Amino acid sequence: MFKNEKKELVKAFKEELKNSSIVLLLEHKKLPFDAFDKARREAKEGTKIMKIKNNLAKIAFEGTNYSSLNSDLKEERLLILSDDLFKACQSAKFLLDYSKENVKIKAGASANETYESSTIVALSSISSKEELQSRLLRAIKVVGENMLRVLKAKCEAQSN
Repeated sequence: MFKNEKKELVKAFKEELKNSSIVLLLEHKKLPFDAFDKARREAKEGTKIMKIKNNLAKIAFEGTNYSSLNSDLKEERLLILSDDLFKACQSAKFLLDYSKENVKIKAGASANETYESSTIVALSSISSKEELQSRLLRAIKVVGENMLRVLKAKCEAQSN
């Protein structure tokens, strides 16, 4: 890759960083391409999964809220950029579930905080907002159906 191509790549990456409020770093070793490709396609809206050379990432992180991640840029890394911490953690969980032996969460950073891997793993285990809403609606529906059965049985018993 030529120097001017690298500069353009760093510039484009810095733009991505400006549009993101959270960056997660994942270590990957021999991650199958199909897993990476599927994770990129399955990523939540507003979330981007990418690979970039560590040296280029370090240059792009300089002067941003994510410069604290520079110390973790070793070996092969995946980056998850997102506008939402929860969405980023869900995308990380997808990669972990798909290929546990090849992927490990290293760190994360937002405008205000740096996150350890244990925090990110804990956040990734929380169900999504949509899933929680559907569970609540299902519970309400079941309770309503049970109430209707009881009322129907009571009405039938009174009419006999």
